[in-house]
Amino acid sequence: MDDPDRLLLIDALAQLPGDQRAVVRCAYYQRWPTAQIAADLHITDETVKARLHQALWVVKLQLREMG
Repeated sequence: MDDPDRLLLIDALAQLPGDQRAVVRCAYYQRWPTAQIAADLHITDETVKARLHQALWVVKLQLREMG
């Protein structure tokens, strides 16, 4: 990923609500499994999956709009 794309992604992730951003950080940066994310954030596995799905959908839309 080149620098302009990386900056767009960082900007899109920064615009996520904190709960979604936390799940993305744990899943993709720390590479934690769903169960570990759920335990760490004191939420259910289903909530982790839902927040991750919502976050990725929002980031995808934002990246399309940004260029």
